[in-house]
Amino acid sequence: MRILHKASMIIMLTDVMTKTPITNAVILCNDKQNPYICKNEGYYIFADLYPSKYNVKIFCNGYVKTNFECNLSPKESRYFMIEMSYESFNSSLINIPRFEFLIKKNCKKIKNKKILLVLKTPIKFLKIIKKAKKDDKLLVLNIPDDNSLFPQHYIYIYKIDQNKKNENNELDEELELTENELEEENLDDLEDIEEELLDDSKNKKEPEIIKDIEQKIFIIGYEEKSNAYILDEPLPENFQIGGKFYLYWELLTDTKGKAVLPFLDRFMKDSKLEFELEFNNKKIEITADLNKFDQVYKTLLIEVEI
Repeated sequence: MRILHKASMIIMLTDVMTKTPITNAVILCNDKQNPYICKNEGYYIFADLYPSKYNVKIFCNGYVKTNFECNLSPKESRYFMIEMSYESFNSSLINIPRFEFLIKKNCKKIKNKKILLVLKTPIKFLKIIKKAKKDDKLLVLNIPDDNSLFPQHYIYIYKIDQNKKNENNELDEELELTENELEEENLDDLEDIEEELLDDSKNKKEPEIIKDIEQKIFIIGYEEKSNAYILDEPLPENFQIGGKFYLYWELLTDTKGKAVLPFLDRFMKDSKLEFELEFNNKKIEITADLNKFDQVYKTLLIEVEI
């Protein structure tokens, strides 16, 4: 008789903006409500699942229905962190200033689809002040222990100054010219210099190659001991001092074709804000004019044609 080992799945649900736990959701696996344990921290624990392919559907009042697929092998345990997007008619949003992006294609509303929304205005007051190494999960920023900075998704961009690149190239050209002059004047002296440089190079480490970086990160907390912010995943490469931070959100459109984003006062103070909306690998530049904000409904409706 073959013994079939069970599998397990843990799903954590949080509000896309506040990151607070959601504990009143209904979760179906292959259209069935399997037994699960719900924790106050937003964890839904399915500890007794048969190994199989599951279509998971998540329903919660005021949030866009979410679904995903997963394959569970015997004895396997899978963890999923889901940020729930708002329905535009979520009652908790009443009197909360917000953007409503109405997404259309060929004049038809795009419903229940994923979009990526990036605030293209950089956060000017936020910088890395200590180099972070690959595989680190901590970032030291110029503003310590500020809970308004997390939990939040960011795109970190570090660009090499092209002028410095040109200066380095010019220096290399000058050195090459000097070497040619030496070669013409005295070949023996040049060989002696080359030998000295070769000996010195053996005792020196290879210089670090600094390259342009554009990386998504998720700051989830703060560690007082190291005065650094905590990331959800290790860094894929070295992060340099400086750079720019941009906010981004992964949202779902609702049954009315709207993606809802509440205002973040600290980061949205300008009268006009520039966003980049990405859908199916297509990027669209959007200008949000806060002068057109509806004071009655507390919304700024922005229509986007894909």
